[in-house]
Amino acid sequence: MMTKDATDDSSFDPAVLKSEIDRLVSSQILGDENFTNGVNYLQSLVPESEIDRLVSSQILGDENFTNGVNYLQSLVPEVDDGKKETTFLRPFSEERMLREHLRQRQLAVFNDYVEQYKQMNEQVQGFVTKLESMNDICNNLSHRIQSNKERTQDLLRKTLILQTEKKTLQAKENYLNEFFEKYDLPDDDAKALHSSSDGTVSESFFKAFRKLQNVIENATQALKLNPENNSLVEIVACLTAKQEESYKVLYSSIERECRLLNVEFLELKPVLYLSFEALQNREDMFYSALNEYANARRGYIVHAFIDVMTKGSKNGAQPLQNREDMFYSALNEYANARRGYIVHAFIDVMTKGSKNGAQRPIEQLSADSLRYINDMLSWIHQSLEIEKELITTLLKSCKTETTSYLSKKCLSTIAEGLCQPLKLRIEQSLMREGNCVTLYRLSSLFLFYVKNLEILMDESVLVKSLQDLHELSSNMFFSTVSATVNRILSNMTVPDYDLLPVNAVNQTLLLLRDILESQNDGAFAVIDKKEMYKKIFSHVLDPLIQNIHLISSNLHSHLDVAVYMLNCLNAIKSVIILYQYTDTKLEMIKAQIDANEDVLVSEQASQLLTNTGLIEIYQKCLSHQVTQGSLSKIHGMETEKILFGIQQFNSFLEKPEGFQCHQCGKITSARSRESVQKRTIENVIAAYSVIYEKLTNPSNGYPTEMGLKNVEDVKTALEKISS
Repeated sequence: MMTKDATDDSSFDPAVLKSEIDRLVSSQILGDENFTNGVNYLQSLVPESEIDRLVSSQILGDENFTNGVNYLQSLVPEVDDGKKETTFLRPFSEERMLREHLRQRQLAVFNDYVEQYKQMNEQVQGFVTKLESMNDICNNLSHRIQSNKERTQDLLRKTLILQTEKKTLQAKENYLNEFFEKYDLPDDDAKALHSSSDGTVSESFFKAFRKLQNVIENATQALKLNPENNSLVEIVACLTAKQEESYKVLYSSIERECRLLNVEFLELKPVLYLSFEALQNREDMFYSALNEYANARRGYIVHAFIDVMTKGSKNGAQPLQNREDMFYSALNEYANARRGYIVHAFIDVMTKGSKNGAQRPIEQLSADSLRYINDMLSWIHQSLEIEKELITTLLKSCKTETTSYLSKKCLSTIAEGLCQPLKLRIEQSLMREGNCVTLYRLSSLFLFYVKNLEILMDESVLVKSLQDLHELSSNMFFSTVSATVNRILSNMTVPDYDLLPVNAVNQTLLLLRDILESQNDGAFAVIDKKEMYKKIFSHVLDPLIQNIHLISSNLHSHLDVAVYMLNCLNAIKSVIILYQYTDTKLEMIKAQIDANEDVLVSEQASQLLTNTGLIEIYQKCLSHQVTQGSLSKIHGMETEKILFGIQQFNSFLEKPEGFQCHQCGKITSARSRESVQKRTIENVIAAYSVIYEKLTNPSNGYPTEMGLKNVEDVKTALEKISS
């Protein structure tokens, strides 16, 4: 059967053989006879070498082989264990059944695959349908997007055109806005330039007016650059007309405000100085407005009795500074009005005092010239400072370059009214004043106020009046000083026995000290003290020293003259040494002191040498010449006479008594006394040195042992005496 089955196969299938061999190998049949026969049978079908290879291969360890066998085993029909197999192999019918079973299994798998493929195909076809639908939708969307894109591009093109036109229109609008802002006045400002129903103007009027001036200035400048621009010509004409109307409104407002002014003001309403500032470019209207203001104020000020520093209004006014003719006329009217007021106030403070009673009338102080005049000048200075503040406030918005000059000029006009009453009272007070110190302080006081009234012009009448008063008081001072000094010195007498300065000298020095002490006041800071001291000394010290010399000449002894002169000169020196700019005079006095000390020194040294018998020896030693031969051969220079003189001088050194003049004890200055004594000893030592040199010279023929002390011993002894 086996052979037949094998022969029935048209071809040999190695795969089938391999699967069968695997089954056989896995079975426990190696010791079975049937297996052996089967192997022999197989050897006839398969080459021996192939069989050996299969048998010798270790297929039991092959995982793939094992998995294949396990798979086939599940397909092989179950064998009944009770049925005994007569053959070693299953029949080939079973093999065919197995193959059939495998084919069926494969067919079932294929059918299942086909079913699954059909399902997948259906799904793919459904997906394709959806894709086609989506493609249609996308194509539709693409067409719509393309259509929208074309429409959008058209819109963008139109938008770009509109934006370009918008920018052009905006540029034109900006140009027009800038043009009208620069060369036209807004409606609100144009309305603000009209006055209200009551004729007043508000703060908005001045803002609009300043803007109108700026616009006119801009338009005028542009018209200069482009004179053929008709629009600018029309604009300038229109704006100028508006400006003229504004000036008229402003002038009417100033007239109204000036008529409403009261007397008690130190500050003006803001509307006034703003109006004046606005009108300053129109000189005629400016001066007319100031004239209106001055007339209005003058009617009140002339009859006003107001305290000088307590009343006032709110703010200062700014004049119409650009209209010079109106401006100066208005300021002149203002100054005249204020001058009348300040004169009236000056008369009141002189006769009535302050309104609140805190200050008495200045006229009550007329007995005290210094305080009387100082209070008047102080009140005037303070009043002018207030007037300056008022004018500064009035002109605070005007041009700075003219304000200072106008303020000084206006203040000078105001102060001019005070000159006559002030000068009259001061001259009367000066005529009554006989104290030279007071006159000196008054002259310095006038000069002080001349320097401090810098708020006035240099050619101001008040400043010139004070300068005249300074010159008058200075002349009166020096005249009074000369008269006083002459009167004092006319009573000068000869000094007493003590040789002290007489009373006239002390009075004159006291007067000089009072005059110099008065310069410690602050008012004297502006005075040229050096020049003033020179004049004072020429009027006081020079006559004093001359009279001292004259009186001293009446003394009997020249030593008395020297001592008295020393005492007087030291007294003068002690006074003037305390002050500045006295160096020249101090040098002159010191020279005179030294001259008088020389007299005393010479007299004392001569007296000492005379008393010791050395005067004749000194004179001959001093006049001796080498050509005369030996000094001992000269008459009167014999050795015996020299020894006698030296003995007397040594005795004096041992017991120095009576070598000083009694007049030296009357010297009041300790420094002068010490100086006289010291210089006397120096002269004696100098004379002794001459004698010592001659006597110790061998050529003069004197013995070496004469008891002559050396110069150093004599100097030491005399210094002990002086100490």
